[in-house]
Amino acid sequence: MADSSGLWMTAEMAHTYLAEICYDAGNMRAALNHIERAIQLSRKMGLANRELFDLNWMCFFQFVQGNIEECERLVERGRYLLKLTDSAGSAILGFHLVEAVWLYGKREIAQGLELLYDTYEHARQAQNFNFLVLSTQYLVECLIEEGKWKEAEQILSKTLQIVGQESGFIFYSFLVRIFSQQNNPGDAHTMLEKARVAAGPTISFWDQYYLSFAEATLASREQRWDEAWKHFDNAYGLAAQCGARWYEALILRNRAKILLERGEADDQSRARDLLEKTLGLYQKMHLPAWARLVENRLQEIPADFK
Repeated sequence: MADSSGLWMTAEMAHTYLAEICYDAGNMRAALNHIERAIQLSRKMGLANRELFDLNWMCFFQFVQGNIEECERLVERGRYLLKLTDSAGSAILGFHLVEAVWLYGKREIAQGLELLYDTYEHARQAQNFNFLVLSTQYLVECLIEEGKWKEAEQILSKTLQIVGQESGFIFYSFLVRIFSQQNNPGDAHTMLEKARVAAGPTISFWDQYYLSFAEATLASREQRWDEAWKHFDNAYGLAAQCGARWYEALILRNRAKILLERGEADDQSRARDLLEKTLGLYQKMHLPAWARLVENRLQEIPADFK
């Protein structure tokens, strides 16, 4: 009704809100449709700030799906909109956040992490809780993938002190993975219980993904292999269900790493299959730096296990 009656601002904000809801539910197609409509309306109104806010969501959705070339186009548009936008506010913080994630996605690691740290500190000092949570999430995800366990733990501890336990689900899930990797099963199990309580009885789509990833990591460190593979399958299935190729590749790569560390019969062969599938995803996503990383890992597997 708001859209057809010409109340463009109301309609634009409604489409943005619906895009977030659809993404949280794992309905990527609907999320993309809503955010595209929001961008069209913001342009029609000539509101650079609102267009940048909506563009940030679109860039993130495209990144998750592995449409990196489209992300690059959106980042360039965002840089143009920055010149037309007030120097403060959520749209600016959001753009720096997605720009940092995009840089990390291209494996421009140092630049991406630096911008993530800057965004995190800005949100913390401004006491912008929404963006503090978001910047913490993506900074910690990158730090975990780079094996910077202590740095990730320190960031999470600071953020939890500010936002409180009611916003702690995803942070507890990260801490499960961090403590598992640090061979600290006691604290890992404590964080897992906290994550389950925070998730509640009706866990959301992406919360289930993060919980499954955490449970898979802990189970594998404790050599509960059947449980680990079940949780990895669940996490991968959720990512594949909504076309989140970035997260599909992440799960495959982590599972392959565990198989290579375990080293039982057929593990190297199974790891090779997973890495070849991962390589195909990175090539489709036009991420040559990540593809080279996987190719190098494949070359380290003895030829006898092809």
